[in-house]
Amino acid sequence: MNKKITIKNVAKAADVSVATVSHVLNNYPDISEKTKRKVNQVVERLGYSPNIAARSLVYKKQKTIALILNEIDISKKFLYLPRYHWEFLIFVMKLLLSMFFMLRL
Repeated sequence: MNKKITIKNVAKAADVSVATVSHVLNNYPDISEKTKRKVNQVVERLGYSPNIAARSLVYKKQKTIALILNEIDISKKFLYLPRYHWEFLIFVMKLLLSMFFMLRL
């Protein structure tokens, strides 16, 4: 089983502190462009994605968006959606994750 990439892994790989990684991810203005580039490259290379549940606990708020789809067949064991809905759903999920939102269907 693959181990989840954490902010500590990113900090170590980028040779910066965990606080610096956090500041880059949260767009703090006090971080140099060079450091932002380095951290963002490591984030992409490692495939890091933030733990939204942990973030909600720290900030005591939750960013959640509900998506309502009309053509869902819930009579089957597995969710059936037309292909274009899956493509749209994947796009929306990636976009929301990049902004630290959760998606509820």
